[in-house]
Amino acid sequence: MNCYFFISLLFLAAQASCLCLQDFLQTGEKGDFFVTENQKMISLILIREKINDELIFEEISLPEEKKPTISWQDWIEKNAPGNISWQIFSLNLSTHKIDKCYSFTEETFLQLQEDTLLLPKLSILSLNLVPKEQRKKIGPPPPPGEIDRRGIFFPSCIIEGKPYKGTFEVYRGIWPKDGSPFADKIFDFYFAKNQAFPFWIHIDAGHITIMFRVIDTGKRMISPKPFPFLFQQK
Repeated sequence: MNCYFFISLLFLAAQASCLCLQDFLQTGEKGDFFVTENQKMISLILIREKINDELIFEEISLPEEKKPTISWQDWIEKNAPGNISWQIFSLNLSTHKIDKCYSFTEETFLQLQEDTLLLPKLSILSLNLVPKEQRKKIGPPPPPGEIDRRGIFFPSCIIEGKPYKGTFEVYRGIWPKDGSPFADKIFDFYFAKNQAFPFWIHIDAGHITIMFRVIDTGKRMISPKPFPFLFQQK
């Protein structure tokens, strides 16, 4: 089920002091969207509506080779040709749970199993600001005893079709020792200034490194899909 990627991604976000993900998400506006790329798959995520204590998202997924050559707004207006999954779901900001998920592709509501989405622990993962001297550097480390003169790593990103030239803040969290595959793993989140979503997520999983990145973002996107009636009910 392709909505798992973004539903999981939603809860891989920064908390510092008393902040949590919903504090960042609530700064987003209806029509805001971002596009992620991971393992040869692309997902466009759109804030469809903000209703009381719910944020409602659409997620459209497609293979990397089907990436459109037109703007993302033109692409969605043409009913997102090449997509393999188109879903809408609501995030309850009071309970931190996914209340409803509807598949436009399958034309049915989907039953999500919370334990497979890892929502409880992801939603409470505490993150701290990473000092510059501890941030990821470019290139291999110097030999012992030598001064580290490497530059700090900055991910490339696009905001509203233009390269972002500003700074990033990096937050780090450590997964609790719970016996899961993520136990004791380090998560680094790269946030551009005034952005509600991380542009780069680096997960140090020991022998392997997992990375998620945002390749574009923008505003004022309009979905051509009808709004499912049950999403309007409280």
